[in-house]
Amino acid sequence: MSTIRFTHVFNRKNKLNKFGEGLIQIRAYQSKNSKGRNLRYFTTGVYVKPEYWDERKHRIRNHPNEFQLSFKINAELQDLQLKYSKIFARFGKCSLDDLSRNIDNAFLSFDEFISKEIEISTYRKATITSYKNTQQKLKEFRARIYFDDLNFVFIESFNRFLKNKGLKLTTVAKHHKNLKFFINQAIRKDLFKSSDNPYLKFKVEVGRPAKRCVLSIYELEVLKNIEFDPSEFYLERIRDMFLFGCYTGLRFSDLSKLKLTDFLETSKGVVLNIVAVKTNKKLELPLKLLYPNADEISDPEGIYYKYKSLLGKLNKSKFPIFDGLSNQHCNRELKEIIKRGKLKKRITMHVARNSFGTNMIGKIPLPILKEIMQHSKIETTMIYVDLSNSRIEESLKSISWKK
Repeated sequence: MSTIRFTHVFNRKNKLNKFGEGLIQIRAYQSKNSKGRNLRYFTTGVYVKPEYWDERKHRIRNHPNEFQLSFKINAELQDLQLKYSKIFARFGKCSLDDLSRNIDNAFLSFDEFISKEIEISTYRKATITSYKNTQQKLKEFRARIYFDDLNFVFIESFNRFLKNKGLKLTTVAKHHKNLKFFINQAIRKDLFKSSDNPYLKFKVEVGRPAKRCVLSIYELEVLKNIEFDPSEFYLERIRDMFLFGCYTGLRFSDLSKLKLTDFLETSKGVVLNIVAVKTNKKLELPLKLLYPNADEISDPEGIYYKYKSLLGKLNKSKFPIFDGLSNQHCNRELKEIIKRGKLKKRITMHVARNSFGTNMIGKIPLPILKEIMQHSKIETTMIYVDLSNSRIEESLKSISWKK
């Protein structure tokens, strides 16, 4: 199959529009046989009057917008040539029929498809970061990946590559989860056959999850009672944010966006009313009813009233309560805070959510706890039952029965 050649043509149908302008097209031609040539025409979307077209040099001349229009038609030509090169590089040949198809999708390589999906995605920043990390690992594994490469051997080799880099099984499983997502996206867009999905044959080794850290009610009281110097208010804010997460089970993405307007003061106490960032579901949480044995004001209500007063004085009532605090920064400072409380545990902001779930097991019916924590499956909520049982076992083992 011979090479395809391109050139610009003007007013091929010898028909001007109502403004007296003719269409500029790109003619692609390829030798078919001794009797003639095979032709295809692609529009540039550019119209000019005949006096502005140089037929000998196949270009616009003396037009008031000559530079802009020439740039557009040349860009269209370069784009078509690039598509031709991609098809030829992939299959070793390219016909005019191939060039006329929806090349943007039909001839994307799998790694190009991933880049395109990430580019047009509307996922959360953390999700996109995770996808880009997997994309980077795929590039390290193989510079160019085509859909035809996606088979059991490819997935098995990629799995071995990740393990050889010393990654934990949970991290390896995360990369497989992301890769599986992109394969399923390609299947949904009819770029890959569902019957060829390599994960139908490959079982991902999940591994044993890391032991979850949890703070008890007593340990939360210790953190609550830490006194900070006025110059250390930045630590106090992080401590309060962490404790509010322990009292409500909110994710960091929701804690960081909390505003005073998300709270409603009622005769039955303060009610938290938000739409969760991750699930996009509404959550109404009566803070007083969540802790019915509390005094007049429950712990989470106390934090609300504290910052209502503070932000009101600073005229920042419309600002997020914990404005300017990133997850990474909070995790770093929590090391100092836990040290102040003389607690020998390594905590992060997510420990707040774990602590809430574990401390509420047995106090709140499981289906209600599932709704508060906005889990899609009851099995996820059941994890906190296991955590609670583990804590009981650890406490019993530490008892000394000797006199």
